[in-house]
Amino acid sequence: MHIHGRWAFKIDKNNILLVKVMDAWNVEAAVAFSEEFKRVSMALVEQPWAILISTQHGELMVQEALPVLQDLNKWTVENNCRCEASIVKYQIQKEVFDRTRACGEYEYIQRAFFDFSSATQFLADRGFTPQSNEQDIADWFAVK
Repeated sequence: MHIHGRWAFKIDKNNILLVKVMDAWNVEAAVAFSEEFKRVSMALVEQPWAILISTQHGELMVQEALPVLQDLNKWTVENNCRCEASIVKYQIQKEVFDRTRACGEYEYIQRAFFDFSSATQFLADRGFTPQSNEQDIADWFAVK
């Protein structure tokens, strides 16, 4: 089966991985995303880092994709990621993030927000202020 779903990555100079996901995802998309995510984020793992992810152009994924993303979430925590701010459009997307959240035993905080400003403030409060201009980041997230 071929991949259903799209994504893009960008690294901000202040150890923040920007991620945008688009469309509906099948399990093949989750696997490919996970592999690429790990490859891209290897540039960050030597120091504490954070994730800013937008699912505003995303749709739901198949249930079988959840374990893949749960494993990825655990990998990020084990590889020095300290926090994640997720920008969602719908409450159901927030609930998906809640189900993929890493165990509470780690020094890791993951939150979902309905707006960009709250998400970036959450990261800034934890020492991860994007070096890129906020409008540039918002514009990058806005493009499908």
